[in-house]
Amino acid sequence: LFENDTFSKLQILSKEELEKIEYLIEEMSSWYVEPVLCHGNISPRNAIVGKNGKVFLIDWGTTTGHLPEREIAEVYFWNENEKHIEAFLRGYELEKEKIKGAQGKIDIISLIRAIDIAQWGIANKEDWKKENFVQSAIKKIKTILS
Repeated sequence: LFENDTFSKLQILSKEELEKIEYLIEEMSSWYVEPVLCHGNISPRNAIVGKNGKVFLIDWGTTTGHLPEREIAEVYFWNENEKHIEAFLRGYELEKEKIKGAQGKIDIISLIRAIDIAQWGIANKEDWKKENFVQSAIKKIKTILS
């Protein structure tokens, strides 16, 4: 990711941004990890709302054991609508105030996700500059780093 990588060659990220990413990845390697069961693919198509308004998750085929913050990071990553995020957190019986302590981990996990998406798009899409998902991932990288 850091020496002669795509982000550097194409001048997508500055040297300072790449150094910050390297620092955050090093920080991530020091985390104590106690994996928990996570759905792995939370999205509206994998949710059913019951008559009483209770939300049920279906399609547990991508279930894995990983950091609980990863599940929250996915929701933050794919949703810019605060109401959607708040609804998800309520479903997990969480409040934004309660996850503030985990926000740093959530941001780093989202950063890694955005890097992965951007790298894949640049490598696999000939006209990647016109691909919304690539541009959105790059924007998220820059937002998290700012």
